[in-house]
Amino acid sequence: MPPQISSKSPQAYGVFVLILLMFAFIVGKRCVPQYLIESRGIIADGTAVSTVYRGSFRGGSYFVSYDFAYNGLTYHGTSRADRDWAKGTPMPAPIKVRFIPSNPDLNLPDVAGITPLWLSILFMLVLLSLAVYNGAKAISVWRVSSNQQEL
Repeated sequence: MPPQISSKSPQAYGVFVLILLMFAFIVGKRCVPQYLIESRGIIADGTAVSTVYRGSFRGGSYFVSYDFAYNGLTYHGTSRADRDWAKGTPMPAPIKVRFIPSNPDLNLPDVAGITPLWLSILFMLVLLSLAVYNGAKAISVWRVSSNQQEL
């Protein structure tokens, strides 16, 4: 009795692998600026100018607009803000801003409501692991179907 042919096609696995890799790339691309700021950034005093709530289909987020000075120039930024901080802090408010000295436009305030870097990297690794697993599964299904056609 010949082995059963899998109902899953290698093409379906391939499409799923591409989708997983796309999401892993997006998460990884978002990690790079955060990593640079956290590892190489310096801290400056800044001022939170305003907060605003922006709604979306996922519920929305609070954002803070802020200014900080470095080398005689004033830089502006906008970032997600922690909900409790945004609702409870009168504006303008003093904040700390971490930035890259060679590119001050790459910055994050200390009130940013961002995902911790380790969690983003873990999520990216899970996506990559799933892509590798499904890629191996696609190759396995393709080999089985090729062997079935030869018989």
